[in-house]
Amino acid sequence: MQFEGIKTRDELIGFLYQAMQLEHATIPPYLTALYSIKPGTNPDAAQVLRVIVVEEMLHLTLAANILNAIGGTPDLSRSDFVPAYPAFLPDGEDDFKVGIEGFSHAALTTFLKIERPARPVSSSAKAALLKHTDKPEQSVLCTHPENATLRFYSIGEFYAAIRDGIEYLEAEAQGCGATIFIGDAARQITSKYYYSGGGNLFPVTDLNSALKAIALITEQGEGDGGHIYDEDEHEIAHYYRFDELQRGRYYQKGDEAGHPTGPELSVDWDGAYAIKPNLKVAEIAEGSALREAAITFNRRYGEFLQLLTQAYNGEPELLLEAVPMMFEFRDLILELVRNPLPGHADQYGGPTFEVAGSAETAAATPDIVEITRGRLESFLGLSAELTAFSRFDLLGTGLAERYLGTLDKVVGDAATDQLIAAFEGLPPPGGKARVAAIRATILGDERLGDIARALIKLWYSGTWFELPAAWTQRYGPGASNITFVVSPDAYVESLLWKAIGAHPAGAKPPGFGSWAHPPKIPPVPGAYPGN
Repeated sequence: MQFEGIKTRDELIGFLYQAMQLEHATIPPYLTALYSIKPGTNPDAAQVLRVIVVEEMLHLTLAANILNAIGGTPDLSRSDFVPAYPAFLPDGEDDFKVGIEGFSHAALTTFLKIERPARPVSSSAKAALLKHTDKPEQSVLCTHPENATLRFYSIGEFYAAIRDGIEYLEAEAQGCGATIFIGDAARQITSKYYYSGGGNLFPVTDLNSALKAIALITEQGEGDGGHIYDEDEHEIAHYYRFDELQRGRYYQKGDEAGHPTGPELSVDWDGAYAIKPNLKVAEIAEGSALREAAITFNRRYGEFLQLLTQAYNGEPELLLEAVPMMFEFRDLILELVRNPLPGHADQYGGPTFEVAGSAETAAATPDIVEITRGRLESFLGLSAELTAFSRFDLLGTGLAERYLGTLDKVVGDAATDQLIAAFEGLPPPGGKARVAAIRATILGDERLGDIARALIKLWYSGTWFELPAAWTQRYGPGASNITFVVSPDAYVESLLWKAIGAHPAGAKPPGFGSWAHPPKIPPVPGAYPGN
């Protein structure tokens, strides 16, 4: 039986659900490789992986927007949504499996296969790329929704089938005076609800916006038509970012695929923890701290998927909480990858991504939503007011919870709550009365003022600076009230670098050619005295 394209709405819904599975299926391998890199090594590789993870989240959300636009229902909590790694990709590429492992030659080779461009063939020969096979036992995730033997060669070809199906069904509907775009517009996720990076997020409401979303996904992944850069000549496709790491050299404008001519870049293949590939919780000793950490991670990841499901089904504001949770996963993964695995010589622990079903994650979600929306939300609002950076920028550092914890540890949760209460009692934003109130009730307060100024310094430098002697004499010294760097990550993610448009030495390199642009100098948050 020859595949003749997507011909029904139900078939299109099935494809779009698999598109969401596909976009998500790449995130666990990329996240694990990123956080397996040892501190101080492989800054180029870390930056590539960090950017691509954010862009995969963008692709996942765009796929949800398309599904919502045609009246489908995104559900990331279904038992079949997360693959059991190692697994074939959900678009049906059956010549390789994707696994969970540390950054390595082998992992990079797999990443290149994930993002590989479509094979250059004529339209008349394109049907040959949709092949039949007698391997139904391999994975139910790697098949066409209606034909368990049909497989695609690349992600781009899978999306081309979706694009053609949308065009066909919309033309058919319009011929009857209707449209396939019947979804609730309130379910669309826009850039208002999405943490920055990876391109613009826009609503899908008609044929043009659906095709635009598919083009963006394809361009950022494999490159449009095999092109190294996107159509604006600004961003390099994922495939060629990985190709740079493999070849040890940057691409630059005018290069041909496979022949980068930019500066050299170095990759330290020994600069990553040797994670046991595709580790399962059952392989970790019962009662061990490592096993408990793996279980905690899986539970938290299930909460993340449940929160995304809610966000994609009419509560888009929840995406503001869900996306930054990816940065929280850094600390959880580091707890695993930095610890040797008992009984496995020279191998370390790692996340297993064995996610529980929807019932368990749904039951766990309200607690975490309440936590992130409550005290942490107020802390972020206060911090945004003091630093003059948006809450999105602050969430994007992945350090909000750690900084709130630092405040509790140094000055005590009672003082922290007093500071938050003072913030919550301010007049509405946007007026002179609010600025005056911040000066008087927070920065002008003898107890809260020094804490607030130390918090500003913490966000900008990643360092807690010891409070003044007069403060400690009045309110107590506190064993933790000393000057200290909160963590290596805090140094890297300090707002100082964003404020001056630079990157920290030895980490997060801005990329070849970036020094052709002058630093960005944003308005100095000097409206408040003493900061």
